[in-house]
Amino acid sequence: MRRIRSRLNDSSGLAIIVVAAVSMMLALCVCVLLPRHMTPRYGVQVRPEGSHFVMGAYDRSNTHIISVAAGDECRLYEGAELIPGGLRGFEERMAQWQADKPGQTTVVLVADKAAPSGVVQQLIDRVLARGFNCNYAAVPAWD
Repeated sequence: MRRIRSRLNDSSGLAIIVVAAVSMMLALCVCVLLPRHMTPRYGVQVRPEGSHFVMGAYDRSNTHIISVAAGDECRLYEGAELIPGGLRGFEERMAQWQADKPGQTTVVLVADKAAPSGVVQQLIDRVLARGFNCNYAAVPAWD
């Protein structure tokens, strides 16, 4: 039988293992951190329902995007800012939006799938009672 001997000394084998381990840790950090913290996100992350319909164009200068996050008590956000006080705080926030022609102001609701439909309906009713336009945002349905 023929014996095969390694030409690498003991320290070079250890160096290869250390470099491979560091590379694996770096790849793991990139895979975990990049999707969560490095990409830009606007507002609050919610998962809306799917729809086959398109909202269309709207005037962004008079538009307010309200995110409804699910939980024991639904939290409302305008952009990334929490609206304190729940529905009462939302009423106060809408009072600040009053314009000469309320029909030119649009409120886009982006509600999480898990948000109670009763809360979403109350928001829609309050927006429409003020005379504002109301859109309900969804993600594209691909089925």
